Amino acid sequence: MKSPNKDSLFVATFKDGSDTEWETILPCKTSTYDRIVTSPSGLYLININDCCFVEPKLKRVTSFPWKPVNKYSALAFIDGKIFAFGGNRASKSVKSINLQESNPEWKSEQEMLHAVDRPHIVQIANKVYAFDGWRTTVTQEFDPASNEWRMRSQMPGDCYYGAAVALGDKIYVVGGEVRACYSYDPENDEWKVLSKPTHEYYNNAATVWRGRILIGNEKHVEEYDPVDDRWSNRDDLLPDGGIKNMILHASCTI
Repeated sequence: MKSPNKDSLFVATFKDGSDTEWETILPCKTSTYDRIVTSPSGLYLININDCCFVEPKLKRVTSFPWKPVNKYSALAFIDGKIFAFGGNRASKSVKSINLQESNPEWKSEQEMLHAVDRPHIVQIANKVYAFDGWRTTVTQEFDPASNEWRMRSQMPGDCYYGAAVALGDKIYVVGGEVRACYSYDPENDEWKVLSKPTHEYYNNAATVWRGRILIGNEKHVEEYDPVDDRWSNRDDLLPDGGIKNMILHASCTI
């Protein structure tokens, strides 16, 4: 995805072949956005008062009514709803909104045990995990079946401005200004420190693609191989032309 100016948004797919090729499949007018939430079928583009849902496969954009939420919260799509975790520079708050309802409103959910702002949120094996946050390395696990949170082993270091993804049976927290790369085993509640990426990132994006992890921004893209614990330069994946914001989101449905 690339945004060459403040008024236009272009969603593109990467075609893997003999040459690197990006195809613009959905130009759409939108106001500037500052938050993006990924879901299995598309992307929610969000600013303070607006939300639109982009479905690249169908080449369709749908606008939804949107109610403002704390700008320091972390947004994630879980079980058909958008959740907001933390906020206010330190909050235990968890809220959800179902945009399919006729008059969607934010509803309070079970609070976290530790106050955080902008944690990394990952869903894996029917559990939800909240990592990190501003000046904290806490790990919190939520079990929807029991509607309860519990504290887990702390991260080996912080990764503010980074990202987290699930790959296989593990969670990886990567990037940020500290060039972090940690793996977490939820079943055994164990962390490992892995090889660092080459570049520092501020609010980098991350996604899983073909069994590896991609992180990047408008300047660099790197690929992590968890088998060899090795990072590789993938600047060849950067689209041509000026890019002000790029969000990496891989999907076999696109």
